[in-house]
Amino acid sequence: MNRVELEILALTNSLAHNNSFTIILGEKDGPRRLPITIGQMEAQAIAIIMDDLKPFRPLTHDLFMQVLRKLNVKVKEVSIENLIDGIFYAHLTIDYAGQVSSLDSRTSDALALAIRDKAPIYIEHKLFDEIAVRFKEEEVDEIDTGEELENKLSDIEEQLRGDNTGQNLSKLSIDELEKLLQQALDQEDYERAAIIRDELSKR
Repeated sequence: MNRVELEILALTNSLAHNNSFTIILGEKDGPRRLPITIGQMEAQAIAIIMDDLKPFRPLTHDLFMQVLRKLNVKVKEVSIENLIDGIFYAHLTIDYAGQVSSLDSRTSDALALAIRDKAPIYIEHKLFDEIAVRFKEEEVDEIDTGEELENKLSDIEEQLRGDNTGQNLSKLSIDELEKLLQQALDQEDYERAAIIRDELSKR
């Protein structure tokens, strides 16, 4: 299987996008992390499960899961398969009475459902190699909590924003950002590439 299994590690406020959040996915037993920007509603849907909270009334994803369970439909897995123009593309695999189907899904929605059914999350190996953020082994040992991950990602983003160009990413053109992104990828600076990719996704 040419895929990498991921797990949800943390959920933090997005520093690059207003009213958005960043979900941190990490490879199991590995140092690489994948930050994905998601909307406020999806972040709330994921956060209540992570924090073991019960909302006063069911959220949209809770209602959808209730429908699936009434119909004896099981969420088997989530597969993140592509990144196009800063947007992640995923498929949600479900099982109904032994009949397996794959559904096109927003990544954030797929994750919100996967965490409710404890379904595994995968990403294509080649894609993960290209876009994952790599931490050194000693940094992985130190970064255990969502707060520490957030601080690490904040440091990375602040460093990029304070680059010697003296320019804020939001002031750069798409062409300039694409050149910076390619440069970061060529240098295997995936932390920097992830931040530039997030800025490009807003254009």
